[in-house]
Amino acid sequence: MQSLKSELQWLKHVMLYQISIHLRSKGVKAVGMTDNFPSPPVLEHQDAFDSFVSENKLSTEERLLLILGLSVHQQVDFFEPFIRDSFRKPIIYPDLGLSYQGSYHKGFIPTGETVLFLLSKPDQPNMEFVEELFNESQFLIKHNILWLEKRQDDLAPLSGYLAINPLFLKQIENKKIALSGLFQELPVQLLYSPLNDDELVLDNHARKQLQQLQSSINQHRNAKPEKNEALAEKGILAVFAGDKGTGKTLAAILTGKKTGHALYRIDMSLVASKYIGETEKNLSQLFRAAEKNSWILYFDEADALFGKRTNVKDAHDRYANQEISYLLQQIVKQKLIIIISVSTKSILDKELLHRCDAVIHFQSPTTKVMYRLWKRALPQSDILNNPSDKVLQSISKHFDIPAGIIPSVVQGCVEDCLKRKHIRITSAQIISGIQREVKRLKEESKHSIVK
Repeated sequence: MQSLKSELQWLKHVMLYQISIHLRSKGVKAVGMTDNFPSPPVLEHQDAFDSFVSENKLSTEERLLLILGLSVHQQVDFFEPFIRDSFRKPIIYPDLGLSYQGSYHKGFIPTGETVLFLLSKPDQPNMEFVEELFNESQFLIKHNILWLEKRQDDLAPLSGYLAINPLFLKQIENKKIALSGLFQELPVQLLYSPLNDDELVLDNHARKQLQQLQSSINQHRNAKPEKNEALAEKGILAVFAGDKGTGKTLAAILTGKKTGHALYRIDMSLVASKYIGETEKNLSQLFRAAEKNSWILYFDEADALFGKRTNVKDAHDRYANQEISYLLQQIVKQKLIIIISVSTKSILDKELLHRCDAVIHFQSPTTKVMYRLWKRALPQSDILNNPSDKVLQSISKHFDIPAGIIPSVVQGCVEDCLKRKHIRITSAQIISGIQREVKRLKEESKHSIVK
């Protein structure tokens, strides 16, 4: 859309303006920059995005917030010129508030702190105003168009990255925007990634199984009752079994993308209830919405919920078993597509396994696969020099770590380099990052045991 290109150009001017203001505050002369904050493009109702902005009377700040969130989806390397430029000028990477994401989005993405940088004067952070932009009463937040995705370490209120509703992205792609299709009040999270099949590291057998599952889902979606009544009336249940970091979530996301279904991860902490029978009620509401909207439901790390049924010792055990039975009935009764992620299939209830259409085992990575995961997670740009293949092969061989921590280790290394204006990621940084992440995992494990 032409209006999106204009908004992106405006964002570029705002970035350059704010950088020049910060440089001036450090006593550096910025040539060719105006003294006024760049005005947004004039709205001419030339396309769906233009009309959306105009009809909903978005303020300058809201427009900036929206195009900032959309920027990396329109141009993956949008922020790289600004980062590259920071090496040559006395402005440092943290000022820009950007974050490196190497798992579900490969590249530099804006955070709440980027918004703060764009809407504040040097040494006068407009914190309260920016935090208010993310208040639930604000238009973009209220209508579930964008939000701040919290970081694992949750360091500061604005440290989370700016996330855009994938359904909104799809609407922009289809050039038709409707607020009614973006909002729902269920305890689920819409998952999305711009990555493709090439980024998913699987053994040949698991990849073939995944392709067969995707083919079955496509057949299920296109089945007509008059031609194939059994298939049209049947749900699909798949189990992804494997340790954290073996690619289960990315495989589920790609399954949604390949089959044209929105994938929703279920927050079991909100669905499950301590009150007898309440979980069943919550699941019922969720299943109705899933069937109506053709969602794929993803029960992530669901060992506790779908494990072997307990011996009945008290009323709670009896009702917990009933809730598992209810779930199994609904999967068969309703035309649901459900993926369950567990650590190992051996913990699963036998009846549930019997009803599965696919059980895919995600193997713990070999040394060769770990090397590929390190290569994949490192930035593929000319901003930083990555460690040599020999160094990565050595790290893959000598460090037996969960594959899931690799993106966090790389993120820490990238951000440390950019803060220090170093152009190479070193083996020492990676090893330090591994030690930090392993320590964090141990502390989280102790905390969960104490709880």
